[in-house]
Amino acid sequence: MARPEPRPLGGRRALRARRRSHPRAPRRLLRDGSLGRGEPAAREDGGAPGDRRALERLPRGRPAEGLRARRSARAAARARAGEGRSLGARGRPGGPDGHRGGRAVSDTEHEAKNEAVIEVDVAVVGGGVAGVSAAIEAARQGKAVALIEPGPIGGRATHHTLLPWRLLEHEVDAKAEGAFGRARERLAELRRRQEERWTLRLEDVGVERVVARGRFVDAHRLETDDGRALAFDAVILATGAEARALDGAAPDGAHVARPDDLFDRESLPEELIVVGGGAAGAELVDSLSRMEHRVTWVMDEVGLLPSFDRELAEALGDVLMERGVKLVHGKRPERIDVVDGAAKVSLVGGHSYSAPLAVVAIGSRPRLDGLGLDALGLETLDVDAGCRTSIAHVFAAGECTGQAHSGAAAEAMGRCAGRSAAGVASEWEKDRVPRVARTHPQIAQVGETPERVAGREVVFHSLRFDETVAGLLDGVGERDDQKGLVRLVCDSATGKVLGATALGRGAGEIVSAVALAMRMGVTEDALADVFAAAPGALDALTRAAR
Repeated sequence: MARPEPRPLGGRRALRARRRSHPRAPRRLLRDGSLGRGEPAAREDGGAPGDRRALERLPRGRPAEGLRARRSARAAARARAGEGRSLGARGRPGGPDGHRGGRAVSDTEHEAKNEAVIEVDVAVVGGGVAGVSAAIEAARQGKAVALIEPGPIGGRATHHTLLPWRLLEHEVDAKAEGAFGRARERLAELRRRQEERWTLRLEDVGVERVVARGRFVDAHRLETDDGRALAFDAVILATGAEARALDGAAPDGAHVARPDDLFDRESLPEELIVVGGGAAGAELVDSLSRMEHRVTWVMDEVGLLPSFDRELAEALGDVLMERGVKLVHGKRPERIDVVDGAAKVSLVGGHSYSAPLAVVAIGSRPRLDGLGLDALGLETLDVDAGCRTSIAHVFAAGECTGQAHSGAAAEAMGRCAGRSAAGVASEWEKDRVPRVARTHPQIAQVGETPERVAGREVVFHSLRFDETVAGLLDGVGERDDQKGLVRLVCDSATGKVLGATALGRGAGEIVSAVALAMRMGVTEDALADVFAAAPGALDALTRAAR
């Protein structure tokens, strides 16, 4: 019986034929298989012609030994050893006439099998911020890259957390009344546009998308749930994470929910309980309180924004309480029950609080189920500064590592992992990626903080926003939600900027500028010699250095 034609990875048959002839060719070709300027000249390296940018990128990466080369070497070794067997498709042992297992393997069948197995230099599993960043960077180094993702591109940040909540923040700034409904109406279109942007960026550098779920079958191969196989030299795990649920309190969407699920609702009740004192909980409480919802904020003994400067976190707590938010400190939630149509949150020690809806924002857990990591030989997902795991050709980036808790950190890790997997030495520096809580007032930090440098020889430079022209214009000192402060940490011996914390409007921009200063080795004197063009966040930073 004739074998069915294998399902293609994507694209047109003419392009697939060209790619089989040139397995390491950039994928960005026009529909007629040309570059739009007549028949292109052959490349010196034997690959297929690509666009000028792709050609310029090729020498930058360190060439990796391809799968075909390794298999050819193994085949030659077997021949020299006198095994007396021919090789079937893709270098597998066969009978003397191309037989395998007593059945003849025809040339047509060999060709079908070769087409069904996709070979790439780098496979990226996961299409969120980290995965897309990794795939783009590896492709820029001249590698053939495939990105495996069964769902929409953009991951949790685009579809559930960062984009939806920034949109809600924007709508609340415009008008608090009806902000949630307006945000829901716009969200689908913004998700589509953001996914389209990611997709175009992948296409521009020649990354091949595999819209399927993958599972590893050995150290250099995975299979998809639609029957395809993909072989790779290196792999990057960027599968992201999902919001954690409280033990014994699975979200039902009606009375118990996760931040990821809120925009699936038609509306929000007037009263809510938010569980969790991290950045996600803080941003949610801030938006709800600005929309004049009654909010009870429950956090365990770790407290409010534990990874941020204590003084600034407490200042935010004061502002939220002045808005009417009820803060419950130091009480760990034990369980959530639905009683009489309301969520009842029971705390250790016997206290409980009830509201129509409880939102659990207690962090995330890596999404690794069903990947077959044991086939890779991988026991843990710990990574070094180059995003490499304990297996030399396996890399990981983003939330699945437990190290990236923001979109910026996930993108930084993805870029590092992409370069490392392509053979280019790279490291990511967690302390130089800004952290920000998009609250009102905003809190941000980068590098060293006062708590971390206690006992060290450092110099602090602080400035309150009400001492600046921008602060005067914004009403700092008159409105509690416009409080502002910037604090620089500098080395007392060298004067180099080591970090900063900021509270208030533009805090994220301030620490982003400090991150650049840290990268360039800027000193406090050099920063003091910078003068902003107009009153604003950067003006506050440079004045603090003076």
